[in-house]
Amino acid sequence: MKIALNLLKLFFGEAHADRLTVVNELQESSLSAGLSCDEKGCYHMSFRSKSRDNHLGEGDWTELFKEGMKIPFEAGCSILEEANAFSALPPLTRRFLDSLQWFGDAVSERSVSAKILKYVTALEQLTGTGKEKIENTKDCGCEKYRSVTEIVAKRSALLYCGQTRADFGETISRFKKIYGVRSDLTHGAISPSDEKCSEVAVELAEKARVVLMNGLCCFDFLGLDSLEMTNQRLKAYFNKFEDEVVNGFFEKSTDLGEA
Repeated sequence: MKIALNLLKLFFGEAHADRLTVVNELQESSLSAGLSCDEKGCYHMSFRSKSRDNHLGEGDWTELFKEGMKIPFEAGCSILEEANAFSALPPLTRRFLDSLQWFGDAVSERSVSAKILKYVTALEQLTGTGKEKIENTKDCGCEKYRSVTEIVAKRSALLYCGQTRADFGETISRFKKIYGVRSDLTHGAISPSDEKCSEVAVELAEKARVVLMNGLCCFDFLGLDSLEMTNQRLKAYFNKFEDEVVNGFFEKSTDLGEA
């Protein structure tokens, strides 16, 4: 049930789905208090509590489903089937569900700074494949590795641009800056109440949604049920498309699932 709920949060986005939750998680409430005096001069205090509502937000969310949702919906159905069919989940199904859980938590999170931490962790879960050596560095007498920031930023940008056709270089730069804000938060370099956190959280809500949506389609194409899609193979797949983006890859396909 939680997986289905998080898929709905992904499909609808934070603007519409931030109040969606299961019944036993409805912990927030709307509190009110009153103080009155009756005709005898006696004072009375009253307190009321009403559970936070649990429905789609304002606005015409039906617009989200007019076009471009067929592939994500089908992929969402596939991952629900895989989640129910396997006791030990295939690698891509496990990877996406872990990412989706962080995303779903971020959507419902009330703290702006905590939203940033959770959205960025969702991107890491989706795109990270561990340490990666940089080729052709042995001649310098040392081994160099790609940073986690570079890996997550480039692959997130790859998935984002594959759907939006945004400029790849500019998008990488933006994801790196977002990642930097997350690092600054965790290391105490900026305050959780810093104004930039609100701006970054709003931007992340949109960008993370697009990345996960296209990531779901990509993983469905590669095989959500495949037991052979190891970290190494996924790494090779991502790196292949990082190379091909330079050669006009995005002009040849509408999303990674079509490549």
